[in-house]
This record gives sequence, C-alpha cells and structure tokens, in this order.
Amino acid sequence: MSFLKKFTETAVYNAYSRAISIDFTIGKIYFFQPKLIDIIESFWGITIEQMMIENRENTIELESCITELIQKNIMFISNKKDVFPDIIYNELSYSEIENIHIIFKNSKFKNLEIIVDCIDLFKIKASKFNFKNCNKLEIVEIIQVFTHSKLESIECVFDYILNEIDSFFLEELISINGAITSMKFANLPENFQFENILHVDLLSEDIHYPKFTTSFNLFTESQKFNTYLNKKLFIGENEEIKNALESDKIFGYLDKLDSIDDLKEIIKSSQFQKFWNISKDLIDICKDCEFRHICVDNRIPHQRLQGGYYQINECNFNPYITKWINEEGYQSLQECGVISNEKGFSIDHEKIAKINALLWDEEEVEAE
Repeated sequence: MSFLKKFTETAVYNAYSRAISIDFTIGKIYFFQPKLIDIIESFWGITIEQMMIENRENTIELESCITELIQKNIMFISNKKDVFPDIIYNELSYSEIENIHIIFKNSKFKNLEIIVDCIDLFKIKASKFNFKNCNKLEIVEIIQVFTHSKLESIECVFDYILNEIDSFFLEELISINGAITSMKFANLPENFQFENILHVDLLSEDIHYPKFTTSFNLFTESQKFNTYLNKKLFIGENEEIKNALESDKIFGYLDKLDSIDDLKEIIKSSQFQKFWNISKDLIDICKDCEFRHICVDNRIPHQRLQGGYYQINECNFNPYITKWINEEGYQSLQECGVISNEKGFSIDHEKIAKINALLWDEEEVEAE
C-alpha cells in the first residue's frame, strides 16, 4: 500500500482561478489547476492504488498531478498513513498587541511613559516610528525613552532634512538603541546614499498593496485573523489612538489619558478589536484569491448592513484572471463582471470564463 502525503512545512489550497502550494522552508510558491487539488483532496486518506481505481476517467491527469507534486517536493509517497500530520493552526503569539505604530511630530508627545508601560504590559515586540519634522535632538530623546523597553524591533521612518540627518547620526541612533532594525526615508533626493550604514532604504510615499510574505506564522495567523489589523495599535501625530493608520475610528487621545489603565480599557474593547477577526476568507474578492494567506493588505474592510465584507479600493491584482494591473491583458473587476460594493457581491462566471479563454489561449499561441 502507498499513500500520498504532504510535507508538514508546506500548505496547499484552492482559489478561484488556480491552486497554490507554499513551501515555508525555502519561501517558494507553486501554482496548479484547482481541479487537480480537488481530485487529490477528494480521495485524501486512501491508498494511491484505490485513488486510481475510483478515478479511472482521470487516471493520466491524476498521475501527472501526483508526479508534479512530488517533483516539487510538496508531497511524497509513504507506506504509512499517519506520518507527517497536517498543519495545526494554533495562535503562535501570546502578546495582546504585536505591533505599535507611532507618528512623532515636533516631539510634542508628553505621555511617552504610558506608551512604554503599554509596550511592557502587552508584551509588544515590534514597532514602527515615523519622525515628522523632528530635529536630531528630538529624535535622540525619543529613541532613548525606549532603550530599556521590551521592543525587539524598531523600524524608523524619517522625513529627510538637508544637512540634518547623516550617516554619523544614524550610527549614533543604532548605538543608543540596539532594537533598531530598519531605517527608511520618505523623501530622499534622487540617487542619494548613506555610506557604511546597513538597513537604510528609500521609502516610497505611494501605498501599494498587497505585500506578500511566505511566513508560516503569517499563514497561521491568516486562517482566523486579519494579518494587517490584528493586534495592531496606532498613535498618530496628534496623539490620536486608532487600530491602524488607515482606520477612520478614533478611540481617544494619548494626552487625555490619566494612566495605562485607560489605554488598556481602549485596547481590550470589542470596538477596537472589531476588525482583528475579519480574515481574508470573509472579504469579497480576497476570499477568491490564491495569495490570501500570504498577503498583508492595508485596506480597511467595510461591512454591509445585510452582512458580508468588501473593500472600497480595488486591489492591484485581479484573482479571476490572475493578472496584475501593470500586466498586458489586465482587466478590472468591473470589466470582468465582478461587482463588490455596499449593495452586494456578484460574479459573472460565464464572462470570466470567456475572458480567460481568450486571454490565456492568446498567450499560449504567442509562447509557441
């Protein structure tokens, strides 16, 4: 007897247009025809021999699929049924808040101690600090405040000011706080470079979504949670407290809080955590996308009165024709007959099938 088994460090799942496999050990992804994965899953747990008998009509196609999965080290053949169990989707983090994003402007914050207490109380490990119109002294003072906090990662984003921030200053910041892992600039002059400094990048001011990460932890989180909004805390330049920069809802102001207990009450409220559990499997369009479990998308989902979630802004990727907005042959959701708004969600499957037939048949002819 022989069984087809999937390696524990890989994930395989279906989407509207194609199936995807992710190898977390090397960070690679592979694509397949959805029906092939459907065939495998429909006969999962029985022997390959029995699989072939019960699927006589598609034997050649099934053999081809199994061969491809094995060649790409996604699956293997075993004479034991219970080796390599499926992935267990446990929540891996014990932090109540995993990421804090703060915008500092002109060093106007007076309640930094509450933020430090918040970091320690909620066991926050990752942070992003945006410095807007801050001079060197102000930046140093802020970085020093967090030197002994429990932060393990600080991403610093600066507005470049001519003759104000240089390589020596960046080195000084790193020496002050070893948790600094990344430094970015929003408006560096063209072709400008900092010498002898690691982790310095040019940050585009344009917001591009989505961002893909082939991380097992992210994949696990995506099963039940929104990978952008889950366990995130944002404090803006006016000390406004929100779930994220893009969120509309303000839950209070840092300078109005009397103690860490006030901030704790906000964070633990159901309204603050409203979107944490809205995974992409619950959002129109996203739920049909092959990248939904490796995607960090900064758009805020909207809920219809009659139920269901949708996005106002269209993603740069169309999962119904597997095309990016800058690719030849790309068509918008509306052009494909897909409607998702406050009124409802509908898909013109026949229209999409015709578009795909024309689109991919033409590409195959060109490739030949």
